[in-house]
Amino acid sequence: MNWLSKKIIVTCLFIFTPCYLFSMITVKGKVSDVNIDKFINSDKKYDEQELRKLCVEITDLYHSLGYSAFYIKKATIKKNGDVEMEFIDPIVSEVKIHCRNRTECLVPAEDIYKTGSPFNEKILQQKINGLKDLYRLKKVSAKLLRDESENIIIDVTVEKKLFNSQIFIFSHPVYDFISSISIGYGEEKSEYIHLAASASSNQDEIFYKSAAFSFYKAGYENLKFFGDSEIIQQRGNGYFDNLFVSAFMGSEYIAQYFSFSFAPGITYATIKDSEEKGFSFSGVKLNFTYSDEFSRIDPFEMKVLMIDFFSGWNSLEGIFSVKEKLYGEIRYPIYDVTALTFGIMSYGTNENNPNFHQLLFTENFPVIANDYTTVQFLFIPYWGFLFDLYNRKLLLGGKFFHGIYFSQLNENYINCTSIYLTFKSSDIILEVSYNDNSIKELEEFYIYFKAGVVF
Repeated sequence: MNWLSKKIIVTCLFIFTPCYLFSMITVKGKVSDVNIDKFINSDKKYDEQELRKLCVEITDLYHSLGYSAFYIKKATIKKNGDVEMEFIDPIVSEVKIHCRNRTECLVPAEDIYKTGSPFNEKILQQKINGLKDLYRLKKVSAKLLRDESENIIIDVTVEKKLFNSQIFIFSHPVYDFISSISIGYGEEKSEYIHLAASASSNQDEIFYKSAAFSFYKAGYENLKFFGDSEIIQQRGNGYFDNLFVSAFMGSEYIAQYFSFSFAPGITYATIKDSEEKGFSFSGVKLNFTYSDEFSRIDPFEMKVLMIDFFSGWNSLEGIFSVKEKLYGEIRYPIYDVTALTFGIMSYGTNENNPNFHQLLFTENFPVIANDYTTVQFLFIPYWGFLFDLYNRKLLLGGKFFHGIYFSQLNENYINCTSIYLTFKSSDIILEVSYNDNSIKELEEFYIYFKAGVVF
C-alpha cells in the first residue's frame, strides 16, 4: 500500500488556564471614613512582598490622620491571586472618668468622646484641650485600653483648679464703663468661696457700685448649702437713687445640666427722697437653671434657661411684692460653621417705684446710651445667627430683637439689631458689638465693648 494513500488523523487538545493581570482586594472591618480607594482599586498583581508594602502604606495613612489604634490584623493572597484584608479599626466603646469629687465628675463623658464613633487620637487631644478651657481644669490625662472586641476604652482622670479669678471691663449705656473683679477658691458649688466687686467709671450723679460674697458647702449627695450677700448702690441722674443690702441662705440641688435653689433672706434698702428712709424686704428667692453652656465644647450646641423668682413683703409700698427674671437661648447647628439662635429675655414686678424696677438698657441689652428708662415689665424674644471664623474661638453673630415693655404703665414696643464679634480662649475674652434700634432716629447706635482675663 502506498503510504500517501493513508489518512492520518491528529487530535489537538487545548487547555486554557486563567492569567491574572491584577488582584481584587476585599476589606473587612473598615469603620472610619478614610479614603483608601487608591490602594484597593490599583491595577496591580500582589505577591507577598508587595502585600507587606501595601499594609505599611495603609497603616501609615491611618496613623497620619490620627487613627493611631488602627492596625491590619490579617492580609492573605488567595489561590486565584485576590487579596483579603482584615482591619482592626476600633470604635470607642466606653469613656470612664476618675475624679476627686462630684463637681469634677460633672464633666460629661460625651464631651470627652462620643461612644460608638471611630477612635481618633487627634480628636481626643482636641477634646481634652477644650475641656481644660471649658471647665478650668488643672489636669486631664487619658489612658487607652482595649476591650475584648479590640475596641477602645478611654480612661480619663480630671483635676480642677482650686483658685480662679477674673477681671473685666465693659462699656455700659448708662454708667459709661464698669470694671469688675472676682476671686474664687475651692470646687465650684461644692466647697467654694467667692468674692466679687464692680464699680462704674463715673462716680458723681451717675454711678454704680457693688460687692458680693458667697459660699457653698457640700451637703448630702447632690444637695448643697449656700449663702450669699450683696451690696448694690446706684444713682441715675435724678431718675433713681438707691442702696440695697441683701443676705440669703438656702440649699441647692445640683445635677449635671440643671440646678434648683431655695433661699429665704432679707433685703435692707434706702431710697433717696422716700418718706421711709430705710425699709426691708423679707421673703424668699427661687432659682431654676438648665445650662449645658459649660458642658459643651462646641458653643454651637448650647442650651440655657435661667429663671429667678423672688417674693416678699415690701414695707415701703405696703404690698406683697413678686419679681421674676427669665433668660433662655437655644442654638441649632446648621452646617459646620453656622448656627441659628433663638432666645428670650423677660422681667416683671408688681412694684410701682422706679427704684425697684430694672434698667432697660444694660450691658446685656446695650442699645441706647444715656437713657435712664426703667421697666416694670419686659418681654423680648429674639433670633439670630452665628458664624465660626476661627476654631470656635472667634465668632461672628447677629441678633434681632422684637419685644414689648412697660415703663410707668406706658406700653412700648422695641425692635433692635445687634451685630457682634467675640473671641474666647482659656484666659482671654473679648467682645465688640454694633447695636442699632428703631426706637429713636435711625442714626442713633451704640458700640459695646467687653474685655476680660481669666486666671
